[in-house]
Formats: sequence, structure tokens, C-alpha cells
Amino acid sequence: MNEVVRAVLEAFPAHICILNEEGVIVAVNRRWNQFARENGGDLKRCGLGANYLEVCRRAAKDGDAGGAEALAGIEDVLAGRRESFTLEAGCHGAEKNRWFLMLAAPLRTNHGGTIISHVDITEQKEVELALHESEYRLRTVIETAAEGILSMNSAGVVDAFNAAAEQISGYSRAEVIGNSISMLMPSLSWAVHEGGQEHLRPVEPGRLLGRVPLVVIECKDGSSVPVELSISKVDELDLYSVIIRDLTEHRAMQEQLLTIAEQEQRRIGQDLHDDVGQELTGLALMVESLVEAMEESHSPEIELVHRVSEGLRRVQEGMRNLSRGLMPVEVDAEGLMSALNDLAARIGANHELTCQFECREPVRLENNQTATQLYRIAQEAVANAVRHAQARRIVLQLTQEKDQVRLEIRDDGPGLWNPGEQHGEGMGLQFMRNRAELIGARLQIEACEGRGTRVVCSVQGRNDHGVRADLE
Repeated sequence: MNEVVRAVLEAFPAHICILNEEGVIVAVNRRWNQFARENGGDLKRCGLGANYLEVCRRAAKDGDAGGAEALAGIEDVLAGRRESFTLEAGCHGAEKNRWFLMLAAPLRTNHGGTIISHVDITEQKEVELALHESEYRLRTVIETAAEGILSMNSAGVVDAFNAAAEQISGYSRAEVIGNSISMLMPSLSWAVHEGGQEHLRPVEPGRLLGRVPLVVIECKDGSSVPVELSISKVDELDLYSVIIRDLTEHRAMQEQLLTIAEQEQRRIGQDLHDDVGQELTGLALMVESLVEAMEESHSPEIELVHRVSEGLRRVQEGMRNLSRGLMPVEVDAEGLMSALNDLAARIGANHELTCQFECREPVRLENNQTATQLYRIAQEAVANAVRHAQARRIVLQLTQEKDQVRLEIRDDGPGLWNPGEQHGEGMGLQFMRNRAELIGARLQIEACEGRGTRVVCSVQGRNDHGVRADLE
């Protein structure tokens, strides 16, 4: 071999050998032999004079699919059936696994033959395997997650849909991927219109777009499932990730909790009315008899007995009001305004304060449960204002704009009556939050400007409690 050919072979960083037309190795570079020695190779079997095709045949006979593929490819190059052949193969030693990329190209000589190069791609392969492992772990986590997970582009087209999302919706990923998210959640507005273009509002990179507390998924079988969404944007990939939490069991537990609380209230109210009320009535009759007797005898303590009688009357009235307040009230969708008006009148009369109800235009709800829960929230907010804020004036306001119903309760107490500010939330406030969540309402409790507390509950007036929420 002349010096030019030798210099060319040694100049390449790859491991190179040259085969004649029969597959016998007739030339190698220094790196070829070095690689063989470092990996326990036998130069008699893979060095000068060895038949490379026989090496591949032995590997194929031992069940090595790569050996069989290499044999077929090199034979095709030697026979002129291919212009070139490449193969990615592993060479696993006792201490370290290696990978290389084999390239076979024909020699343009009268005697034929081929040149083979092995390029070490171990580092790239290790990075690739680590990436595949990471992707596999991520896919496994996503597929085994209890929550539904999907991703979509800025046009709202779904491009990923996990097993939990399939279970929640009843749709397979093949049916959802490539379609708009609106096929699952038609009540949720994902886009805004500006200048005739439909797109999502820009957000800060990686910032959570928000929690949508209640959305209804329209399932494949025609049923509806209430869910909570957590939506975030991945700017680098121009996609939105959506985590879907099925609220069916959670809402059932909330309803059960509220039912138990209402049953206990009813029991206490009934006991007050039947037991304590009857006892007070008996005492009142005895005091009346005592008053008559003392009046006839012109007793000097008659004035004191009159005060006792008047005090007993006030206790009876207070007990009746308390019993009436503890008995759960079912409010239908048409009667919410009347029920709130009665609540304001009763509170004003019983507690010597001003309590008024404001509703400029008729408000109509389509759902009795929504009306009942709004009334209960107002009832609890008013009770808190009386008990904790020592309010002298309370205003209940009910308004409606399109399908959005807004209930506001304001008082003029010295400040926030929210017990969660210092000592954690009381049961009343927890019940208010549960009631709001049950109907998909947004509940806000804040200090009024100057003094007092404001409670605002906003909810859709539709039956499905579907939420239309621009992402921002």
C-alpha cells in the first residue's frame, strides 16, 4: 500500500478497514486495531487477513440480528446492488458498552472491494438512551396519573390525551387528538376575538393560567361529568397543558356533608320548638297566673314580675326565631328574590338593625339547587355579620347580567368578620365555600372600603353550571 493511501487511512478519526471482493480484510488503520485490543477483540478474527463476512456470519448464526443485517448489507455493496450501507450497532465489553455507526462504501477499482468505517457514537447513544428513558418515565407518569391530562395548541386542538382523560370522558385518544377541545367542554370559552382573529391571550412564560373550579365535560355516552381544570402554558412548545380532576365523588361528599349538617340543624330546630318551646310556654302561663294573683293582692313586687313576664316573652320570640332559622329552607329558582327579601325583613325585625334587600330587575335561575345554595350563603353571611361584626346595617343585593348571577352581602361592622384571618376558618365559612363550590360559584370575602365586610358570590344561571372563562 503506497504512502498516500496509508496517510489517508490514518487521517480518519474512524476505525477503518478495506475488504477485497471476497470480504477479506486487506488493510486497516491504527485506530481499527486499537479499538479491537481495547475491547477484547482477536486480531486473528478481525485484523489483517481475516474474513469480515465470516465474522458477520458467525454473529448471525449466534442470533445477533445486527450481524445478519451487516452481512446482507456488505454483500449488497460488494455485488453492486447498493451504493452504500449504514448500520448502528453495539459492541458491549466487560467494562463498558460501546456503540458505533458502520458505513460500507464500494471501492471504485478493477478488483472491486469495499471500505468499511466504524464511527464511535457511544456518547451520543448514551445521551439518546438517557433521553428515551426520561421520555419513558414521563409517559409512564402521565399514563398512570389519577387526573386526566391533555395538551393542546393555541388554536385549542388537542395533541395529547392520557388514559385517565379517556376514562373520564369515555372517548379514546384517537377520537380526541386532532379535534378541538370544545368537543369535550363546549361550555368553556378558550379563545377571545380581537380584530377578527381567534387566539388565546398571551401570558407570562410558565405562568399558571388559572384554576377553573367547575366545568362540565360532555362524555361520549351523553352523560356529563363535573371537573376542575388547572391550565398552564408552555411557551417553548407553544402549547397549553390541562390537568382534569373529576369532581363527581368530591361533589357527592360535599352534598352528603351539607345534608348531614342540615339534618342536624333540623333536629336542633325541632327540639327547640318542641321541648324548649313547650317548656317556655308553660313557664309563661305560670307567670301570667302569678301576675294576676299579685295584681289582686296589690303586691309591691308586681313591677318586678311584669319585667320577668316581658323578659320571658322576648326569650320565647327569640327561641321561635332561632328555631325557624335552623330549619332548612328549600328555595326554588323562581322564589329566590322573595326568600332573600323575607330574610332581610326577619333579620331587621329581630335584631334591631337595618337589613334591606335590593334587586332592581327580576333575577331568574334555571336551577333550584343553585337558588337554595345562594340563599344559604346569604343566610350564613348575614348571621356572621350579626354575630361577629356587630353590624348596624346589612344590605343584600341580587343582580343578573346575561347568564351571570351575582349575590352581594355588605355590612358596616368594624372590619372583616372572617375568622380565618387569625384563628382558621370556622364551620360557617367552610360551609359557605362548600356550597359555592357545589354550584360552581366564585366566592369572595373582603373588607369594604372604610369599614365592614363584603361577601360576593357569582354563579352561572344555567342548569349545567358550565363556566365560560377567558384564559388570562
